[in-house]
Amino acid sequence: MSGPQDDDFDDEDGIEEELERHYEALRGFVYDYIDENDVPDDIMAALLNDLALEMRKVAYVLDTEKPSVGGLKLMLDRTKSDLESAIRRHKKEAEEFMAGMQEAMLEAKDRLEEELEQLEALDPDNDDDDDDAPARGKAAGKPAGKGAKVAAAAGDPEDDDEDDDLDDEEDDSEEDEDSDDEEDTEDDDLDEDEEEDDEDAEDEEDTEDDDSEPDETPEPGPESDEAPKKDKPGKDKTK
Repeated sequence: MSGPQDDDFDDEDGIEEELERHYEALRGFVYDYIDENDVPDDIMAALLNDLALEMRKVAYVLDTEKPSVGGLKLMLDRTKSDLESAIRRHKKEAEEFMAGMQEAMLEAKDRLEEELEQLEALDPDNDDDDDDAPARGKAAGKPAGKGAKVAAAAGDPEDDDEDDDLDDEEDDSEEDEDSDDEEDTEDDDLDEDEEEDDEDAEDEEDTEDDDSEPDETPEPGPESDEAPKKDKPGKDKTK
């Protein structure tokens, strides 16, 4: 007599379709998570194995009327048997899996080449002498597509900014040179003014020395204004 759980496996085709749908959904979610979080594949596989065992243990406790430690260990042994069976199945499918992976990689490579050719065909400025675009594409780690070639034809704005910076630096250097020349000229003018001041000071000192020397010729005093009168000979005798 079959139980209620056996009724779920009557339609094998429906079960396979349902399992396939869940499998594809979970696989897409896992690979998207790996790409977004940059998780190595082997680490993610180990985490999924632990998660699968944890789900088995939780399901045992919730679905068993009287769960026990011994019953949990028996369940883990059955899980081990299921894993070994799955590993044997994957070994048998190894050759088919490798062939499918190689085919998928070739298809992805062909699609990438077609997309690059379409981008080059849409480029109106596809010149043979355009050597800067591939260099930029390789430096960026991406193929030089339409955007790179258009940027090369129009000129790199970063290069223009660098040229403007160089021009500004040259202008600043010229202004510095002009200011240095002006300072030198001012220094020369100051030196000349100091020399002239020194010469004027020396002339003033010489003039003061000349003024301070006494005049050897005595100035005529009040007594010297009139010359001493000499008596004429015979004048007293006449009186």
